Amino acid sequence: MSRLMSKTDTPYRHMLTDALAFSSASHSPCVGVCDHSASQDCSGCHRPHDEVEGWREADPDIRLQRWHELPKSLASAGIKTMRLPLSQEAILELAHKRLHDGGSWMLGGSRFHAATDRHLEGLSATNADQSVTITLASDIKMRAVLWAPAGHRLDEDMAQLPIALVTPRIRIERQEGWHQRPQSGGYTNTLYLSELMRITANPDARDATSIKMESVIAEAEIQMRDHPAPDFGKMADMPNGLVLPESYVLGLMLLSPATVIS
Repeated sequence: MSRLMSKTDTPYRHMLTDALAFSSASHSPCVGVCDHSASQDCSGCHRPHDEVEGWREADPDIRLQRWHELPKSLASAGIKTMRLPLSQEAILELAHKRLHDGGSWMLGGSRFHAATDRHLEGLSATNADQSVTITLASDIKMRAVLWAPAGHRLDEDMAQLPIALVTPRIRIERQEGWHQRPQSGGYTNTLYLSELMRITANPDARDATSIKMESVIAEAEIQMRDHPAPDFGKMADMPNGLVLPESYVLGLMLLSPATVIS
């Protein structure tokens, strides 16, 4: 079972709630999986068919009201994920703040969860002893998906909930993912490879065994001197309990300060 704890983070909360306040026709709850065959509600975004069809023509005030109602209606239906109305620029700003402001990230399963508390230039950050460096790609289209782990609901304070940074599956099909690009930096030994993740080792590292974890939109370089050797045979590409729409693939999980998922 997941356990979630978080401190209050006012700027982070404002960024998310402002996204609702400024949502527009270009920001739709649609997740790219449109199926109304089973019921009157779409199986992807769980909205009524008439709402989906009339979204772009709807009055902005109605769209705004619907965005504010959506977390509660989805939570009442037992839904655990919801796309957030964030543009690419807003997503990068959100990620930048998480990586530079003491937040945490997850790449793959919880075994590789690590906090970041020292910022580097651009969309990169490192932990206190600089044994882990995480970098986020800015050239791949992303979406932000709010996730309520077990025991939590989407209508809780969204600043307390994890956010999955995802990208359309077509990026993998076109072989555009970061983990599908040529290996570099001496990381020549492949330790793990899946549709969502590549892990390679650098045998030439002087003081420690270095590994690089790469997802479709992010990479992490890890010096294993202070980290237990991972069991790649049990490697998890996604956190336990996270189920995304089939149109999305997970790239990186952003956690607010002091959040723990276990």
